[in-house]
Amino acid sequence: GGTADIPVKPCPSCGANLVLRRKKTGGGSFIGCRSFASQRCSYAMFLPSGQVKLSEQCCESCADHPRLLCFRFQPGQLPPSIPCTYTTCVFCDRTEFRNHLTVKGSGRPEERRVG
Repeated sequence: GGTADIPVKPCPSCGANLVLRRKKTGGGSFIGCRSFASQRCSYAMFLPSGQVKLSEQCCESCADHPRLLCFRFQPGQLPPSIPCTYTTCVFCDRTEFRNHLTVKGSGRPEERRVG
């Protein structure tokens, strides 16, 4: 059970499900491909540190309707333009929050961190 069984959206690299996972070291969360172990798909989106959980809601702007993520940050952790409690689609969010995501592995260029 748990969030690792709930798909966020299809992987842009291999088509398997992306799922929300906890980092093994250092704490924090990331979205990773379920086929990492079997097919060695390396797609991963590392999220800013803080509490994160999957929303029941899906993004209506993205064609593949990924699940929204609910974040809870410490005051001052991110710029003031990003509230301490923030629900968003990490794939189409175009606010300053986007600068705090890091994508590794293959995927669409617009999903990779710039700078």
